Amino acid sequence: MKKYILVIGFLLSLISFSEDIMAQKAEQAKERYSFGGHVFTKDFPIKIGQAVLYNALTNERLDDANIDTLGYYYFYRKPAGDYLVLARLLPEDPNFSAFSSTYYPNNAFWQEAEVIHLTETSWEYDIDMVVQQSEGSPNGPGKISGTIFQISGKPFVADVDVIIFDENMESVVHYPTNEFGQFNFENLEYGTYVLFPQIIGMTTNPIEIIISPEHAVHQEIEISIEDGYISSSINEALISEESFRFFPNPASSLINIQFNTSGNKNIQTRISDLSGRVVFEESAKLTSSDYSNTLTVGDWQNGYYILEILIDGSLASTQKLVISH
Repeated sequence: MKKYILVIGFLLSLISFSEDIMAQKAEQAKERYSFGGHVFTKDFPIKIGQAVLYNALTNERLDDANIDTLGYYYFYRKPAGDYLVLARLLPEDPNFSAFSSTYYPNNAFWQEAEVIHLTETSWEYDIDMVVQQSEGSPNGPGKISGTIFQISGKPFVADVDVIIFDENMESVVHYPTNEFGQFNFENLEYGTYVLFPQIIGMTTNPIEIIISPEHAVHQEIEISIEDGYISSSINEALISEESFRFFPNPASSLINIQFNTSGNKNIQTRISDLSGRVVFEESAKLTSSDYSNTLTVGDWQNGYYILEILIDGSLASTQKLVISH
């Protein structure tokens, strides 16, 4: 009986091996073609850049090609099929800040890219780079920074093209994430922006960010990738650490609380003793970016207290308070 089982197993392995060989031969038998084109920054070829080839059906990244000094890219002997091509300047290129990454023939979004149906060798697939609104480095007080994670917080995702659009969805500036999945945009002017990380084949949930005199810095933005979606959220300090003032401490009669946050917030001040009993609680509607409050503590017992500041229901700061008369 064992002999028959071994024979059957051997025959099945031969069949599987034969099928693999046939599949490989079928793949090798496909017609193969070479193709490419020029990449233009306005009227001139780019100097330092990269073309990336994707399978238009599976969104798999297949190949990379350097763009030569004449602005030309090409992919050699690829099977007949459907492809997408992305052209991008590298940070070393002098025009990097003036042009966004671009899908053939002239699209900032992969969903709008034109599919290349490869059925013959052709060198006419030219790409005109999308012009960004900021031709040169931005020069403002704003900052947007954060990290892209894969799934469940890690690992980090490198080389993701993160684009900042204006409110009309015109590209302003872009930059790829570093090896730790981090992106950092500085010197942004006041205004409304859309943060848009882009990975081919995935749906991006963009996040709107307003750079204003009251809230110019947006950092620790977390972007996660899961189940084909790129979702973004701001996970930053609700109160600027540099602006928070809490004095005197120890206090005998009065305490002063001051800080900056974005306007139109519900501010809740809560103070508890070490047993957890709430001894003071107050809510206020903040219409500007500056919060200031003075509390009278002259009749409170000596000891340690916990001061909590909540903004729109989220805990923003916890401080230890000492009362000493």
